[in-house]
Amino acid sequence: MWALTLRGLRTGLREGDLVFAMLSPIGFFLCFYTPLHRAFEAGGGRYAQYLLPVIVLQSGLFTAITAAQVSGTDARSAARDRFLTLPIPRVAPRPRASWRRACAC
Repeated sequence: MWALTLRGLRTGLREGDLVFAMLSPIGFFLCFYTPLHRAFEAGGGRYAQYLLPVIVLQSGLFTAITAAQVSGTDARSAARDRFLTLPIPRVAPRPRASWRRACAC
């Protein structure tokens, strides 16, 4: 488990995905909040209350896009086939399948 986590972190650092994931929400907040907050707050509202959820959703979308890209890269490099040859007991995937069946009610 830790080997896969470290593999993902190293790949994210090498390709810049991790840096982008950390800095992009801050950058988007500054780019949208700085020029627009005075105009919005003149109407009596707080701009940060509306902007922050949008940036959180945008970060989630960027994460999904990055995960899909990494999954495609793993599929292209046959990483799944290598993972299937590892000595993992057959019981390991069962809790996930049980959870999926429980949520499908």
